[in-house]
Amino acid sequence: MKKILYFVVNDHYFCSHRLHLAKAAQAKGADIVVVTTVFKHGESIQKAGFKLIPLQSFHKSKVNLLKEAAVFKQLFSIFLKEQPDILHNIGMKPILYGGLVAKFTKVSKVVNLFPGLGFLFTHHTQKTRISRKVVEFLFKKVLFKNEKSIVIVQNADDQQYFQKTNLIDPKRLYLIRGSGVDTKAFPYSPEPKSPKEIRIAFVSRMLKDKGILELIEAIRLLKAKGVKARFLFYGDIDPQNPSSVQSSDLETWQKEGLIAYQGFCEDIHQVYRQAHLAVLPSYREGLPKSLLEAASCGRAIIATDVPGCREIVRPDINGLLVPSQNVPQLAGALEKLIENEPLRQSMGKAGRLLVEEHFSIKNVVSETLKCYGL
Repeated sequence: MKKILYFVVNDHYFCSHRLHLAKAAQAKGADIVVVTTVFKHGESIQKAGFKLIPLQSFHKSKVNLLKEAAVFKQLFSIFLKEQPDILHNIGMKPILYGGLVAKFTKVSKVVNLFPGLGFLFTHHTQKTRISRKVVEFLFKKVLFKNEKSIVIVQNADDQQYFQKTNLIDPKRLYLIRGSGVDTKAFPYSPEPKSPKEIRIAFVSRMLKDKGILELIEAIRLLKAKGVKARFLFYGDIDPQNPSSVQSSDLETWQKEGLIAYQGFCEDIHQVYRQAHLAVLPSYREGLPKSLLEAASCGRAIIATDVPGCREIVRPDINGLLVPSQNVPQLAGALEKLIENEPLRQSMGKAGRLLVEEHFSIKNVVSETLKCYGL
């Protein structure tokens, strides 16, 4: 029996994006261990029959030398005790930390999944440029040099980046698009019949990198033109992320009558069932699960023409793509779909077909299990 150890930043992400995969691996006979920070979903992980090991003091972006040393010590202890056959690191910091610890412990295979290249690759300050060079060096010369390491990316742009920079042997680089969608859990549903109140759902962490500031400005432009729509924001503030907006920002925008902030929502299917349109003007993605779920539910999409988003949006077929950080074009795309019900509906149906053909969770799980050798 193979033992697979999943190392991921937090329990919510594991449950929302990788629980199906771990269950499928378990069904193939694998023993599953999950190492993560535990907030609200520890019980769900244990109910699935997985061993849960809470990780202490693990911050996905900030670096405190004493706390990082404690994390490394805990990881060494865990890896030596569990002796996994396969280590599946999910996200930038788990890839760095898990990969380094795996170099000194007996792990037969290391699977490194990039849900997206993130803050380090979307920002171009002197600090991030230096950090990026250090990380690229570690990837090329230390972490991905060994034959036991493979890399999974979620979109063609990230795949090209790894190929262009020669960070890993192309034979060990895999493109698996997203985490997949359970099309039964996110069934197609017709638009709600409320033409006087077009509802637009923005489902995301409340980050500037998700284009939230540009979206707010676009809403202001629409409001000034008298275009009527209700913008509902779903998702948590992420204080660990340097790109996060503040709760005071959200309160200000609500008072201006620009948005209705709903906070975190567990039942995203109901969000899209009650919405007419989905929007995500992100700066860069791996492959956004929120847009896959929107398409599965039959909702037209407006997103930016950036890595990740362009994987799921076929322009003028199931949605519209606009240039990143371009407020006037974002406002124009929103106005176009707000005022064109037949176009929204035809795009929604096309999105559902696209998901069924290319982004089903069955396909993603099957391709990943092949990477495991299961």
